[in-house]
Amino acid sequence: MAYATQETRAVLHFDADCFFCQVECKRRGLDISSIAVCAQQHQDIISVNTKAKEAGVKKHMLPAEARKLLDPINGRVLHVYCEPTCGRVSYAPYRAASRQIIALIRSYLPSKAIVEVASIDELYVALPGTLRDAEALAATIRSAVLQKLGYVMSAGIAGNRLLSKLASNVAKPNGTLTLHTRYAWRHNHSSNGRLAPCSPSHLTLLPPIPPLAFLLFFFFLRIGIQARHIICTCTYKVLKAPWAPPLSP
Repeated sequence: MAYATQETRAVLHFDADCFFCQVECKRRGLDISSIAVCAQQHQDIISVNTKAKEAGVKKHMLPAEARKLLDPINGRVLHVYCEPTCGRVSYAPYRAASRQIIALIRSYLPSKAIVEVASIDELYVALPGTLRDAEALAATIRSAVLQKLGYVMSAGIAGNRLLSKLASNVAKPNGTLTLHTRYAWRHNHSSNGRLAPCSPSHLTLLPPIPPLAFLLFFFFLRIGIQARHIICTCTYKVLKAPWAPPLSP
């Protein structure tokens, strides 16, 4: 498997941490950094901050179960915004916050940058240049979003969208992770920055990744796939080869 020694393009994935929780806390004047909080939509928990996760709250659990976990630590279950006239759920404040974040990020990008909005709380940015250049830009943007708008964001940086998305998931909360194509990664966290090798024999150095995402990530790298469009060109024989039993002597 051949790897380039230096990236000529960087893809950044910006993702707002527990976006609905952040917007609701800001809207209600609550300090999200000091309380455990989750956001409820109807009978579903759709967003959970770090302190609530530490208390055992998970996305998509019932709100009543979340309250049992949060009440002893004075946590909060916040319902998403509803229109005062009809009581229906409205994403108006979240769309407004999303537009503010996207506009601010765009204002820091060079003219050749390509932006793709992936959802209400995440977007990709493709840039010419090295991953180190992207790291500096990501740090500037994350700081600006926090200082000017009050939202915490995490960022993943890699040579393509697939790896940058995986990287941002690992970087949460409030961090940046750069994933290099030679199995190396640089994790810049607000409280613990470090650089560690990540060859196939050192994969245990990676922070926890959701099991399925980790298996797919390792599998695709193992067979030389670093972009989603390449997957579509692979034959069944190519995908099966890494898992085939060794030939008998």
